[in-house]
Amino acid sequence: MRSLLALCVLFAVPARAQVERTVSRVQGALRHPGEDPLRSIFDGAEPGSPAPVIAPRPMRPLPPAPKLNIDPSLPEAKVWSEGFDEVYRTLQRNLRENNDGQRHARPAPKYPGTYLWDSAFIAEVWRKWDPSVAQDVLLSVLRNQKGDGRVPQVVSILGTSDISNPPLLSWSAARVARDSKDFFFVDGVYEPLKRFHEWFQANRRHPGGLYFWKHPYESGLDNSPRFASRDEKRFDDTTKLASPDLSAYMVLDAESLAELADLLDKRDEARAFREEAAALRALIEAGLWDEEAGFYFDRNVDTGEFVKVRAISGLVPLVAGVPSPERAQRLRDFIVDPAGFHTATPFPSVARSDPAFEKDCWRGPVWVNMAYLAMLGLERYGYGDDAKSLGRALVDGVYRTYANTGKFVEYYDPDRNDLEELSRKKGNLYKRLTLGSKPVSRFVGWTGLVNTIALETLASP
Repeated sequence: MRSLLALCVLFAVPARAQVERTVSRVQGALRHPGEDPLRSIFDGAEPGSPAPVIAPRPMRPLPPAPKLNIDPSLPEAKVWSEGFDEVYRTLQRNLRENNDGQRHARPAPKYPGTYLWDSAFIAEVWRKWDPSVAQDVLLSVLRNQKGDGRVPQVVSILGTSDISNPPLLSWSAARVARDSKDFFFVDGVYEPLKRFHEWFQANRRHPGGLYFWKHPYESGLDNSPRFASRDEKRFDDTTKLASPDLSAYMVLDAESLAELADLLDKRDEARAFREEAAALRALIEAGLWDEEAGFYFDRNVDTGEFVKVRAISGLVPLVAGVPSPERAQRLRDFIVDPAGFHTATPFPSVARSDPAFEKDCWRGPVWVNMAYLAMLGLERYGYGDDAKSLGRALVDGVYRTYANTGKFVEYYDPDRNDLEELSRKKGNLYKRLTLGSKPVSRFVGWTGLVNTIALETLASP
């Protein structure tokens, strides 16, 4: 479990005051047996900013977990089948229930809170097993929304972070809605999701129309060489950067809100979101593409200079339909190049040939959530065969690492099926003490997306 000190520093609250406030809230909640103590703590994190009212939903028993339909004569069949089944067992263990009977998903036992962008991907994993659980996972995050529309990066028993996270809830909700066909779910989440989109527009948009992160942690790519040192002793001012990933996420968010608006017969709003997405695509194309490098980079809005790190964030525009076909071809060619993103386990967080590449956290290791988005981007541009081939290698790497180590983890070695050469923010003693020097285990979590990939693209008919 994250230490008390870790979370108190993250939330910038003195440890003693945070403990006293938390204890007081728990005691107060326990005096009212009809209330959920965790719910009371979450709602009290920011006085005057209540979460939206989203009605509790009755839970249904889980159906049996899906099985992988794979030819048993294939050499990988045993490793894949065992890994596939254990992913779902771990996913179920990481599904938690509050005192009011509502479910939320933790990424791993060491991360006991409700995390925004983790939950968007976890819902995508549950979507293939039980769409009603996927809905609950998303609803648990939206219940933490503040009065100004912000959805916090994380909410836990110790407090609420003061930043947000990649706005992928609408994307995830739209994909869940396609499977569940649940009008009442869409009707319940649409307005909170729209307010979240509007919060990003009001608080994270440069005057020129592109978007920025308030802090590297808000991006989810904590110590990426885009804006931080490996040990996080240096963080660059991300508010000065126009970001290709956040700008593309906002395109995807607008697209997804348009889809949800269509389901609710809000045609004018759907049209407005599509027009917004088209305008933002044009801004990304004009401002964040480096023609010489053939890649999307962060760009300093004061100097006009690109931050020339070929990080996986530069592939996010693909999933949002940003590049022209010609630019998409250039990205695809670099993705399938072993010097780019086609490592043994594909999609390193920094391209293999980039000078900043190293096997530390967001500076080179493979993160399944970002790999999944890149695969969807390839499919969007008609490179389905490439996506399938890369997906097979990704799935194989994760399952074989489990076979070799007995662990599902946050991030993976792009070259090996073990954890030996991986590190976590090396040189950062605080992180070593709170989370260890290796990727967190029992992480399912977005690592469970390997099962989604297997079910959607790799299983034998």
